[in-house]
Amino acid sequence: MLFVFCLFTGGVTAQSINITSIDVLPSNPLPTDSVFIAVTTSTGNQGSTVSFSHTLSGTTVDIEGCYFSGMLPAVDFHYDTASLGLLPSGVYTINMNALVSLDATTCNPVDSTQLTTTFTVGTPTPTPPCCIDIVGVNILPTLPNDTMDVHAEVGVELPALGFLLSDAVSISGYNIDLDVCYYADSVPNTNNLLDTFSFGNLAAGQYNLTVTAVQSDDPAACHGIDTASFFTTFTVDSTDDGLSIRQVSEVDLEIYPNPVSEQLFIEGAPFKSEIQLIDLNGKMLWQATSDGNRMSINVQHLPAGIYILNVSGVTKRIKIMTD
Repeated sequence: MLFVFCLFTGGVTAQSINITSIDVLPSNPLPTDSVFIAVTTSTGNQGSTVSFSHTLSGTTVDIEGCYFSGMLPAVDFHYDTASLGLLPSGVYTINMNALVSLDATTCNPVDSTQLTTTFTVGTPTPTPPCCIDIVGVNILPTLPNDTMDVHAEVGVELPALGFLLSDAVSISGYNIDLDVCYYADSVPNTNNLLDTFSFGNLAAGQYNLTVTAVQSDDPAACHGIDTASFFTTFTVDSTDDGLSIRQVSEVDLEIYPNPVSEQLFIEGAPFKSEIQLIDLNGKMLWQATSDGNRMSINVQHLPAGIYILNVSGVTKRIKIMTD
């Protein structure tokens, strides 16, 4: 009687269940491999597998196993396998739910445990590096007139090695839109490119130029993943007034201090050259015509940030800081 009683009490109290291991076979599967999930569980008493099933939804694998635990106290291991077949490359999540039942034919759980793990099929597609930036736009020649072909020299910084995919120029009155697209590969590596685009012969007047640069992850077509924009203005002089204006040279220009918090000084701007301070949204904040002497701009009232100083087509980035 005592022996039977011990067996009975042991069977009632040792109903715990554990997930011993979850193994992916093969251990590093490729998209060409059939994938299997081998699950090992253990119960406190001798028993058997009542049911074992799985579902695959996207990259999530849900597995449920139910195990009978009998009256004889002895740790018993159960081995079951789920076949997932061929899987696309990616990272998958396995959610394993193990139940213990006192019924050998129907799953009537009295205890359970869960375990979550992940595995990778193939090599996941790397996330393209980001981001594209327009570091500067210069108008060539720097002081064009209405007898010249006008060009924009655009400096672009890519987050990886790449090249110019496409460009398009749209001119409507005195507004010019330049759209450029660059391919950048998947290996991060700062890459600076300088390209020149033609606007042809323009009538005299002041022009608004918006440059939009798109970063593509496709080397054959412009599939944009990031965009940068740059706004500037420039003037095309008329040859009818008989005036000759010395052209602006970046070498001649002195703009200081940069960064600036109070007064920004400009030296070397030729007589009659247009000087403009513009924010990154294209809003004109200050404008003047040079008298050939040193000029200054009071920037104390402006919020800290990056601004564009345009001297007749030569653009400089100005950083304004607060005291």
